[in-house]
Amino acid sequence: MLNIYNLKRLRQLIAPPCQIQLYDKVTSTQLLAKEQILNEQPSKLKVLIANEQISGQGQFGRDFYSPAGTGLYFSLLIPTVRIRNRGLFTTGLSVTIASVIEEFYPDKEIKLKWVNDLYFAGKKIGGILVEQVRGMTICGIGINITTDNFPGILSNKATSIDANCSVDIDRNIIIAAIINQIIQDIPHYQEGKHLLSYRQRSILLGTQVTVRIKGNLITGIAEEINDDGALIIRTMDKKITLVSGEVIKVNVVPA
Repeated sequence: MLNIYNLKRLRQLIAPPCQIQLYDKVTSTQLLAKEQILNEQPSKLKVLIANEQISGQGQFGRDFYSPAGTGLYFSLLIPTVRIRNRGLFTTGLSVTIASVIEEFYPDKEIKLKWVNDLYFAGKKIGGILVEQVRGMTICGIGINITTDNFPGILSNKATSIDANCSVDIDRNIIIAAIINQIIQDIPHYQEGKHLLSYRQRSILLGTQVTVRIKGNLITGIAEEINDDGALIIRTMDKKITLVSGEVIKVNVVPA
């Protein structure tokens, strides 16, 4: 179990002018962020942090398992960012988060599954959901730090970065470090300088993948992450550039 959040401590650690809202339990920080935009139309940088989510929002309408005291669950509301290329923005977020996690856990190597899943030891430890509402960008982020006892099929697919609590980490410090680094890096995502690190961390390149896109399945070899953050797949007869989709199967190609 991680230590509890402390609002005073977070305000000391998270760089201004970011506003901070701290909750013990919410349905979802992402849903709450959307409600605030629709009802209040906030105009300043803000982060919503929860100790627990009843129904955390993941990609493709899935829930993100978010039990109390074991992970980092937050949504960052950004009023001034224009996302010209969503692929570069999301891949940039992934690299920022992976890099900060490794600063706190230097013996862990964080991998990435296109486009926005964080992996450790072959299983998912976190995800990113980027949405735009009324001109504002919401970055929803969930990371399993000490989470264990995943329910149902998640037990075979998900893990945490430190299920055995082997490292004494102050949750206030690590979440503040991630938020501060995201805010610092956001202006540079569209430059694509993070793509080298993203490619090096990718678990897909060189493997056979099956991607679901609007109900259709595409199978081929994941050849490249291009300079727009798109996934290039080579099928039997052509190359396909994917800017979105869900990778549902990954197979190592025999040598």
